[in-house]
Amino acid sequence: MYHFDQWRKPFFSSGHTLLELMISLALGLALIAGLLTYMDHLQRHKRMINNQLSLQVAADLSLTVLLQDWRQSCGNALLAGQSNLKTGVWLQVERQGKEGCQGYEYRFFADQQSIKRRRLTNRSRYSPLLADINSMLLRFGVDSDDDCQLDRWLATMPAHDKWQVRQAQVTLQLQTWSGNWR
Repeated sequence: MYHFDQWRKPFFSSGHTLLELMISLALGLALIAGLLTYMDHLQRHKRMINNQLSLQVAADLSLTVLLQDWRQSCGNALLAGQSNLKTGVWLQVERQGKEGCQGYEYRFFADQQSIKRRRLTNRSRYSPLLADINSMLLRFGVDSDDDCQLDRWLATMPAHDKWQVRQAQVTLQLQTWSGNWR
């Protein structure tokens, strides 16, 4: 005797085949691997954004330190300077000190990756000002025909009295540590 209910058995009542189990396992592992890869990508992106923000804060702080130091300029303000990688990158500025208007020298030390300053009057030692500086570049905007317009940019401050320095451009490249990046 044949019962109608026999052919209506549930599909899974007889169990899974080995092939079905292997396919399910492979699909599950592929899904988990995709999620882990995506989470790793998000983590790296987050680290990159944090490093960029840290670098921006360091750049802003460096700029603030220099501008604050030079804000108190007096006298001729810019005395001398050059931006030559072989002989050095340095700038001499007159600024207001405890004893009146005094000359200071700011020098980039490539081997120490820092900018240091010293007072010119007593040839004192250099004191640290900024650290983790990879390079420093100076350019001087000069007016050679006395029309109050910049005519050219020079790497060394001119010694000509007729050439007036109207602007000084300081470019700093901050050091990034490769350990922070993947």
